[in-house]
Amino acid sequence: MIETLAERIAIQLKSINPHETKSVPTMKFGLILIINMLLIITISLTLSLIIGTFQGTLLTLAGFLVLRQFSGGFHYSSSVYCTITSISGAVFIPLITLPTDFITPIIIITVVLVALFAPQDMEMQSRLFKQNQTLLLKIISILIVSLLFFIESETLVKTFFVQALTLIPLKGGGKDEK
Repeated sequence: MIETLAERIAIQLKSINPHETKSVPTMKFGLILIINMLLIITISLTLSLIIGTFQGTLLTLAGFLVLRQFSGGFHYSSSVYCTITSISGAVFIPLITLPTDFITPIIIITVVLVALFAPQDMEMQSRLFKQNQTLLLKIISILIVSLLFFIESETLVKTFFVQALTLIPLKGGGKDEK
């Protein structure tokens, strides 16, 4: 559905200005990202308004986006799965309550996961990625997560932990084989 819409828009844009636009596959890829992001934000925030977790969902979306920009993570082969999973996470993470004595251990586990696995699958994800900047992205990711020791935000602890889990390389992951 999202892929089809993106392709139709890309073809239309190409037909309007064939010489000054990128290729249809390139525009389609970019449009899929934009449509996904708009759907995730719009649906997540709408649902959070209904259930009363708007601030938590907004913080979850922002935290996930910031850490993912530097750390990367798992990619589904289908944008629909990505959208559904992202909306579910953004809406449900603020609803989960952690016991106070779990917070520090979860932060430590998150820092370890980021230190071991970030950055992950960054080639197509971030403009910041360059082969020789892997160590820099890892350090920035660790610093972002380490801020949790000073920022008292249970929502960000849960968000960063979930994002760190997406860094663990799984056999037969969702990425299309190239």
